[in-house]
Amino acid sequence: MKESVVRPVSILSTRGLIPAVVHGPCEPAGRANEPPGVVLCCHGLLSAKDSFKFVGMAEHLSQKGLWAVRFDFTGCGENTSRFGASLMETRLDDLRCVVAWARSTPGPWGGEAVLGLFGSSLGGFLSYAFAGLFPGVVRALTLWAAPACLLEIATAAKPRPLFLERAWPFELPLGTPNPVDGFPPVPNVLIVHGTGDELVPWHHAVDYYRCAAEEKQLMLLEGVDHRLSDPEARAMASKATVSWFVRKLMARG
Repeated sequence: MKESVVRPVSILSTRGLIPAVVHGPCEPAGRANEPPGVVLCCHGLLSAKDSFKFVGMAEHLSQKGLWAVRFDFTGCGENTSRFGASLMETRLDDLRCVVAWARSTPGPWGGEAVLGLFGSSLGGFLSYAFAGLFPGVVRALTLWAAPACLLEIATAAKPRPLFLERAWPFELPLGTPNPVDGFPPVPNVLIVHGTGDELVPWHHAVDYYRCAAEEKQLMLLEGVDHRLSDPEARAMASKATVSWFVRKLMARG
């Protein structure tokens, strides 16, 4: 197996710099002069771009001829940017800046790109929210263990424990948008969720499936937890995710 091209980058936002890492295929995929597929990887509330989940997914995608960008949201990993008026405003602005960078810069892929979003937990909600707020910008989504209603999860977690302070300062409100059924239907969504999820009950996945437009797929993993920590389950989810993005971002007839 060939190693992918890996390059750190810094993406300018309205509040600082967003640290990111780009993974690219060693050999070009698809037809000549065809925009390449680029997947932006959105981590959860307390995760970061360097987690095993996102490094592994970026490698899997690049091995199949896609580009992948993993980045740190404000307050996580290496991102020391200022927060905005709310948690949701801050993270949506981060994602908006990364999407704008991926669309406007020639970047390592050399020009215009067809975008996909891979989001885990809160990153999944943000991915769906962005696609709903900006129709047509993103070609396909994959959501892992994503909450469909943030208020339900935030209320269940009160009072917030101290270890959340860096990623979500106590004085910072949750903000909007919320919940997922307030957005226009988003097409081309793969939804992956474990029925044993202890943080986000699996009915949230059903809510996404109900709200999304065609084509959509729902993959429920029996007894699997929020982090998809079971190796076999995570391998199944990864395989389905990569196949989804290959079909949606590369097979463009």
